Amino acid sequence: MQEIVVLRLYRGFTPKLVFTSPLLTEDDFLLGLRDLESVLPLDLGDSILKAIDRTPALLLGLSLHLWDHRELFRNVFRGKPLPDGSLSVVEPKSPEVTLWKEGTGLPAGSRVHVVEATGADLTRDLAAFAEESGP
Repeated sequence: MQEIVVLRLYRGFTPKLVFTSPLLTEDDFLLGLRDLESVLPLDLGDSILKAIDRTPALLLGLSLHLWDHRELFRNVFRGKPLPDGSLSVVEPKSPEVTLWKEGTGLPAGSRVHVVEATGADLTRDLAAFAEESGP
């Protein structure tokens, strides 16, 4: 079974277009939350933390220039390096490319593969992959 954890920085619409309250927001970390287990049901918190510890992360729309994004990394990954195989999608020619490649602002020891792509590129490639893969 493949485990996927989706962490969004902002609440919004779910796939069914139903507005829902998040279990956790970035504000919780900025206001001093230091352990994920204290705000989530025990079984859910354990499942999420296990997946975060061993499943490569796909990072979209995050900035290593922003303090709150770096603080989110530090808290979610609890100071541990991101899992091997983690990938960050960064806008082409962005000054952030070097930061991601060097791991600046990430938990110590994190190595992240960097893909330079626009949102439109990513959408096109994912649509083509879905079409090739079938139902």
